[in-house]
Amino acid sequence: MEIGVNYQEAYEYIQNIEKQGSVLGLELIRRLLLRLEDPQNRLPIVHVAGTNGKGSTIAFLDSILQSAGYRVGRYISPTVFGYLERFQINGKWMPEARFAELMTRIAPAAEAVSAAYAAERGNEREDGRMGSPIPTDACGNGDTVIRDAVSVGPHAGLTAYEIETAIAFLYFLEERCDIVLLETGLGGRDDATNVADRVLCSVLTAISLDHTRVLGSTVAQIASVKAGIIKPDCPVVVSGENRYAPETGSGPEADPNLEAGTESESDPKSETALSVIEAYAKRQHAPVTVTAPERVRDYSGSPEKQVFSYETAAGNFYEGLQLSVNGEFQVNNCLNALEVIEILRKKGYNISNEAIMTGVRRTSWSGRLERLGGSPEFYLDGAHNPGAIRVLRQFIRQYYGTRRLVFIIGVLADKDYGAMLESITDLADCVIATEPPVKRRLPAKKLAEQIRQRHSCVLETGSCREAVALALREAGREGVIFAFGSLYALGEIKGEWERRHFV
Repeated sequence: MEIGVNYQEAYEYIQNIEKQGSVLGLELIRRLLLRLEDPQNRLPIVHVAGTNGKGSTIAFLDSILQSAGYRVGRYISPTVFGYLERFQINGKWMPEARFAELMTRIAPAAEAVSAAYAAERGNEREDGRMGSPIPTDACGNGDTVIRDAVSVGPHAGLTAYEIETAIAFLYFLEERCDIVLLETGLGGRDDATNVADRVLCSVLTAISLDHTRVLGSTVAQIASVKAGIIKPDCPVVVSGENRYAPETGSGPEADPNLEAGTESESDPKSETALSVIEAYAKRQHAPVTVTAPERVRDYSGSPEKQVFSYETAAGNFYEGLQLSVNGEFQVNNCLNALEVIEILRKKGYNISNEAIMTGVRRTSWSGRLERLGGSPEFYLDGAHNPGAIRVLRQFIRQYYGTRRLVFIIGVLADKDYGAMLESITDLADCVIATEPPVKRRLPAKKLAEQIRQRHSCVLETGSCREAVALALREAGREGVIFAFGSLYALGEIKGEWERRHFV
């Protein structure tokens, strides 16, 4: 890569690497970071893994820590509204010029690492990259290939995600962040983010079935992979939702027709995520704090606001906490953040009760039960796996069970969309099948075929913009629209809604 590139050239460079595919493992990113003098080990980090709730937990932590006066780095994926959304400091995206400058510096080191690795392994291809990781378009373009767009090895050279993660570490260090909130991209143990040694606290949010072809076919197997972020002697916060057996989803509140399961030592399929995590943490001598939804008091909720009180594991009582984000499930994500804050306080962070109350109230999280407006009411939600669909179903039944409902659904081909459709399409009066604007998409036509097996009113369009128009027509002024299924579609859907209302 030539020195002195601009943002567009830097972006195209990383996009070209992304086309080569993704692969799990820490070997090559460790080599790259070593060349950069290991910035990750000079950053205080809160590392977050889980199936659902990672982004929301980080959003609560970000808001609280900013309210306490700290400079907070935030690395997230996937993004919804733009590429540079993944690198944030105090809520502001990395400037384009800064990304170009960092990429210009890091690219030569990345290319040297990939070339050295290729030479070590032999069998070097003409393009200088090794092996055959699953390409990012392996999902959704064929009739038979439906699999996660990631390989478990061997590496073909540094992946785009590994380079992006290195950029994030260097950016946050050079910008002197007081603390970094780090979200795993996939799994935990072998995710590129799992290279940092200076971790203040590890967090395991709600765990359910997702990426089963890569992480495992049971919740216990997936939990064992995600627990891999736990470091020796490092405190761990675990969502209390993980107490329940896999069959119950995210606790008994997930569906009133389900009863809470219990752990079964004889049946590994019934082993809870919590039991797996606690066993791993014990081996690491890592103290575990499990959030306690049963200690929530005085809860009241509406689609616009939720209020509750909570006593932390340390015995601190927070009265009248107010959430501006929608969905009762967000209470659990807030509890994750509160227990992390208790740990940070013990480690010397000065976080007042006032900062906690203010931070919780100010927390926002675009694309997670985000209400865009009324007449008709329009919600965006990033639900893209069966666990997230269950909590979306609960919200719809709780507040909109008697209204005319129109769904816009677009999914990736590597997701368990059959289970997603089975558990929620019965609530809709009309379902519009569309497709996210990414190569891993399931074509709208194929999705519509699946929906028609379960529903009589189905429309289809490959355009997210047209899907909005169809939904507005079908809902009328008194209906309610829910767009969900893939984070990648939400940006276009929100943009079209805003264009219609503000342009």
